[in-house]
Amino acid sequence: MGQSGLQEIPIDQCDVQDKNGLRRHRELRKKWLAWLQADPNHPIWSQMFKMVTNDLAVRTLAAAAENDPQSPLHNPLLVRTILEGHQDAQILGIRRLWDNGGRVISLRRLLNDIKASLDVFTREIYISDSGRPYNPPPAAVIASMAGPGFVSPSSPILSPLLTEKAQQRFDRLSKIPAERRARTDRVPKSLIDHLETHIAVSGAEAKGWRDLDATFAGAWG
Repeated sequence: MGQSGLQEIPIDQCDVQDKNGLRRHRELRKKWLAWLQADPNHPIWSQMFKMVTNDLAVRTLAAAAENDPQSPLHNPLLVRTILEGHQDAQILGIRRLWDNGGRVISLRRLLNDIKASLDVFTREIYISDSGRPYNPPPAAVIASMAGPGFVSPSSPILSPLLTEKAQQRFDRLSKIPAERRARTDRVPKSLIDHLETHIAVSGAEAKGWRDLDATFAGAWG
C-alpha cells in the first residue's frame, strides 16, 4: 500500500499514531515492490506479463490457422515446435511463480510474506501514509472557505474527498462498515486465503498443462 513513485512524506509528518508500524510498513513495501518490479532477474510482474503475452501470441496463431486451412501453420513441424515451446515456457513460468522456496522471488513467497505481516496493513497507515490527514474537515467546510476560480489537484479542498474514497476502499478490504471505522482496523487474513484458494482451484498447481494441446485442437487437430 502507499503511493509508489511519489515523493515519500517524512514519517513524523504523517497523521499516523503508530509511527513504528508505518516505518515497518514502508520497509516491507519497498521490499515487495522490488520483488514485483525491480528484481534484475525475475520480477514477478514481468514474469506474469510474459506468460500472458506468450499465451496470447500462440492463441493468435491458432486462430489464424483455424481460419486458413491452407496456412503453412498446419505444418506438423511448426505445430509441434509452437505447442511444445509454449507448453515448456508456461510450465516453467508457473513453477517459478508458485515456488515456495525461502530464497526465491515468487508470487507464493510474496503472498506468504504479506500474510505474515498483515499487522502493518492498518486503516490509518492506508489513509495517511501519503501525508493525507486521517480526519480532515468536512468537504463542505473547506469549500466554503475557498475563493472562486480553478481548483488545482493539490488544493486542500480535495483532501476530504480523497480521504473518503480511501476510507471506502479500506472498508471493502477490511470488510468493516463505515460506521465502525477505527484507525487500527486491519486487512483480514481471509483476503490472502481467498487469493491462495483461487490459485489452488484454478488447476495451476495440480492439473498442470496436460491438456494444452487440446486447447488448440480445433485449429491444429
